[in-house]
Amino acid sequence: MSDFGVIQHHLSPVEMDGKPITVSLRIAYDGIEHIGRLLFSDPETGEGIPDHGAIPGRTVEKAIDFARRLNADVPTVTIAPALTNAGIRHSAEPPTRC
Repeated sequence: MSDFGVIQHHLSPVEMDGKPITVSLRIAYDGIEHIGRLLFSDPETGEGIPDHGAIPGRTVEKAIDFARRLNADVPTVTIAPALTNAGIRHSAEPPTRC
């Protein structure tokens, strides 16, 4: 997704290796529907790592609602592979909700 027309919506923070991680949903319109991707970012630097999974919605609000309805464990499960894919070392401990 390009940055043109991208909406970023804050979802919830998690903690990993004792550090807070901001979880947000970046949503763009692909001409048919709105597609969101979870973004895990460092609140101090703002640098983020996107998840590979897509969260669809007919509207921005429906994509956000769908992301909120996901099981509460989804961000904690998807952040570890995202960090690994980015080459960031982390402990084997799963992230926890802040």
